Amino acid sequence: MKLLLLLLLLQVGTQPAASVAQGEDEDKATEVVVLGMIHGGHRTSEQWGLDPLREAIRRIQPDVVLCEIPPDRWPGVLEVWNAKHVIEDDRVQRFPEYTDVLLPLMDELGFAVEPCAAWTSEMAAERREAIAAFEGTEETEPEDPDALKAYEQAEAWTAQWAEAQMVNDADPLVIHSRIYDHVTKGSLLAYDHWLNDRIGAGGWTNINQAHYALIEAALERHAGKRVLITFGAGHKYWFLEQLRWREDVRLLDPRPFLPGGDEPLGERVRVEEEAYAMAECVWRCWYDTGDVYMRPALTRIHASMDPHDAMPFVNGLRRSTQRSTFLDQEWLGPILARQDEAGAWSVSFEVRRALSPLDEEPPRVHASLVEDERRPGGYRWTAIQWPR
Repeated sequence: MKLLLLLLLLQVGTQPAASVAQGEDEDKATEVVVLGMIHGGHRTSEQWGLDPLREAIRRIQPDVVLCEIPPDRWPGVLEVWNAKHVIEDDRVQRFPEYTDVLLPLMDELGFAVEPCAAWTSEMAAERREAIAAFEGTEETEPEDPDALKAYEQAEAWTAQWAEAQMVNDADPLVIHSRIYDHVTKGSLLAYDHWLNDRIGAGGWTNINQAHYALIEAALERHAGKRVLITFGAGHKYWFLEQLRWREDVRLLDPRPFLPGGDEPLGERVRVEEEAYAMAECVWRCWYDTGDVYMRPALTRIHASMDPHDAMPFVNGLRRSTQRSTFLDQEWLGPILARQDEAGAWSVSFEVRRALSPLDEEPPRVHASLVEDERRPGGYRWTAIQWPR
């Protein structure tokens, strides 16, 4: 494994950092903005309500919007909308971001709409039945009591871990941050691990794969345009983990388009975001199945360091042998960033194993980040101590 990583590093070491996220020819890249929806919460949220959402889309000025509506329902929705300017489809009526915002703005701004939700009513019924069988009901025993007990213990552990992150999920600037995606992913891993295969097509990984297949096809049809993706905020991390590695896509940070996003991100926030970005690259090298992300992850790691730091760090990365989707994730603690001097920060954070006692001190990552705009995230990593 060391030889494989070293060879990959030598192959990618001379590539410009910008090509990792944006592709070598920015003029041909498809611009993509991913907005996380809170569905019915948009009607009551003070910060991420329908008016802020409406204004954000106006500021984004998309050519195309990919939305969480099933393709088979869209022709009927569009026909009724064009005739009466109302939504009669019972599923779409649950999403005020579409009934009150998207379709009116479609008429106002003239963008195209592509339905990209793979969800069906049959999947919903199958999911309910599978969960009922797994958890048991008043009339039936759980189908696998040992698995249910393990799942409930994992859910309790994950809830405590997530609470310690102290994420303000009412703020749209936070909803569209790395820490929100990190906590969302962690909070769903137990559900995904124990129930994805049991549920079938509507399982968490399975449905996201199906959603993303429709998104990918739509991106191919609209290459070179500005594309806005509007799905529930819980799906956002899953899509971004695929999109940020595509060379034909230039992801745009949605926060400048949001309420309160006119000011640049504070430096502490940018340092924290860079720490989560590097952690994702390390996770790709340690735990991801297959090699589809290995090369771009190594490229990103290498481009974030000087060669004398990058070579031993990358050569130390090894694949996990457990291959357990739940257990093999990096369960990071909150990022602690301290400014040492202008443009230089000390960063540390916990790296836990799933189900490890939360009252015990876990291993920690320590590193120094120095501002350097030549690097992918705007910082150069030095003095790295990353527990294996």
